[in-house]
Amino acid sequence: MWTFTKTFIRARVVWAEITIESEATGEKRQTRTDKEGNYTVPLLPPGQYLVSIRALGFAPTVLQRVQVVITETTTVDAHVVPAGPHT
Repeated sequence: MWTFTKTFIRARVVWAEITIESEATGEKRQTRTDKEGNYTVPLLPPGQYLVSIRALGFAPTVLQRVQVVITETTTVDAHVVPAGPHT
């Protein structure tokens, strides 16, 4: 389970669009955060992933080299910032 929970003011961001892309194969999966700001992407093959986060009112965020290991749960807390006037 991955949890997307933090912004610069420590608030949860709901309904954010999450894209997980395998760095090895380019395969992508998409989901959204729930009403509590959490998301899960079950059964990802082990490897490194890019995690892209887009949410209304926030600058896009990309996390690189997120390592997923078989039989373990990977938790990712992302820090997003409010969008600027031209974001």
